[in-house]
Amino acid sequence: MASLGEYLRQERESRGLTVEQVASSTKISVRFVHALEEDQYQDLPAKPFVRGFVTAYSRYLNLPSNQVLEDFREFIDEQTRRSERIKLLDDESNPEIEEERSRKRLMWMLVGAIGIGAFMIVVLKPALNRRHISHVEQLKSAHGHVKTAESSENQNVSSEAAAAVVQGEETNLSKEDVAKSEGATSSATGEDTSKTSEESKVSEVADTEVDKDPLHKGDDLKPEEVRERLMLRTLERTWVRYQVDERSQMQFLLLKGRYLVLKAKARIYLEVSNPQAVEFRYRSAGYRRLAEYQGKAEESDRMVFVFPEELSESAGVPFETDKELPETPGPEAGAEFQKFDAQ
Repeated sequence: MASLGEYLRQERESRGLTVEQVASSTKISVRFVHALEEDQYQDLPAKPFVRGFVTAYSRYLNLPSNQVLEDFREFIDEQTRRSERIKLLDDESNPEIEEERSRKRLMWMLVGAIGIGAFMIVVLKPALNRRHISHVEQLKSAHGHVKTAESSENQNVSSEAAAAVVQGEETNLSKEDVAKSEGATSSATGEDTSKTSEESKVSEVADTEVDKDPLHKGDDLKPEEVRERLMLRTLERTWVRYQVDERSQMQFLLLKGRYLVLKAKARIYLEVSNPQAVEFRYRSAGYRRLAEYQGKAEESDRMVFVFPEELSESAGVPFETDKELPETPGPEAGAEFQKFDAQ
């Protein structure tokens, strides 16, 4: 059975219509009409819009739109789910998008800090001022009374120290007296410091369990642990398969104009469907075509690139599968990298 795109294209061509005529009559952009006929769902918007495009296209061709949607319902669902996964992987592998997310998080942290500071100034400062004035008044009234017993002197040690600070005078309290005073305060309040320590340990364990590197690109490495850093960018959509150190193997389709950054402690294995469609940057050198790189695994019949190059002489194929990557088109002659524009 033909795909949805092939079906619509055949119906259009049988009526002698052009893509431009369809776009003009249905108000669907030419780019989306091409993507719909070529089943390129990663270039289309969300599924509700796709269903709307199919409905408008079918009605323009005098086809039963409801029947077309029902016949290709499973096909549309599968293609939209696959395109969403591809878009998610591309967004996570783009360093510019990661930087934008970091900037947004930092902005919200700053807004939160400013809000907390304003709350303390507006709400807490007047309460602290009232408490300070009340305490000073108590100290002044206490100066008018005569100390009658040694026990009374011990109870007023902290009050006398506070009075000395308020009036700008020096105090001769010993370290032992201060320690006793602080110990008494802790006993009176009944604070449990062991509970706070246990809670902090639980929080630290929970943080370590968060997966900070779902694509196994080495993003969870500390800066001092990174010895190999490889930056890739695509001139055309290309399948990539890689393994960083001893991590899990990853494979996905990288669209045109996207970045992929790999970081490792010791080595990186890389295989792509078309080395001419990928440019790489390694060890502070400028970008060049991946096909020009000489570090290939000699024990393999496939083109597996090894970083650093000195490991390629003894390297085999680390990938668990023998299946070759699907073929993808190469770039046009003289093509240059153009960053993907989400708009």
